Amino acid sequence: MKNLVKKISTILISVLTLVMMFGTVVSADGSRLDYFDFGETVIKINAGESKTISLRTPYKWTYFVEGATSKKTYIETDFASGSSQITFHIGEDETGKNVFFHFYVADERVQSTDVHDCVEIYVQPPKGTAAAAPVAEPVVAPAQTGKVNCNFADGSSGYVALINDGKVAMLYDAAGTGLASFSVSTTGLQNISVTGVVSNGGNYFSVTGPAGGKVNISDSDKAVMTAKGFAGISLNGTCINWP
Repeated sequence: MKNLVKKISTILISVLTLVMMFGTVVSADGSRLDYFDFGETVIKINAGESKTISLRTPYKWTYFVEGATSKKTYIETDFASGSSQITFHIGEDETGKNVFFHFYVADERVQSTDVHDCVEIYVQPPKGTAAAAPVAEPVVAPAQTGKVNCNFADGSSGYVALINDGKVAMLYDAAGTGLASFSVSTTGLQNISVTGVVSNGGNYFSVTGPAGGKVNISDSDKAVMTAKGFAGISLNGTCINWP
């Protein structure tokens, strides 16, 4: 009888333990939860409006926007590690229907520069209006400074422009679609400027920035840059190949 009671007690404890474990699971969203834990990753926002979600990450990070046509489509945040709030602003003149905010780890503690996650925004027409008609003019990238035109190895062309308050250089095709990006860091991401393209046994983006800065680029973006004919950057006159 004692053995039977002991077995029943053991089963009940096991069941209660499982119930407690499943009962304490915290809802999370994202494909790389060890790096980015978003409150949501697919969001509907009306043009001209914004939405705030939570973000937990132990690392420094950066981002770029894909598919946006408005300079007023951007993220408002403190870019801090830990728990924070990020607000997605969608410009009232936004005509892109699907806008992607790509998040990248930019932290010296993470060896890989290809840690990436994404939040997708379904842009809705402004309240009380019909869907905006497509515009005929080329897409305007959300750049912080003037763009620098450049030719690609495949015979096409595009341009480079700065985003993220001048801390990330984005390569666009002629239609304004973001292709790849890079940044320069010392103790953190630094402001840079891109002035053109120089040739030195290969094509390099001419960049003015912090002395001794480290080039940050993901493996996938490096592959795109290389395919387009760019070997790296010329930082303050010193050529640096993609790491």
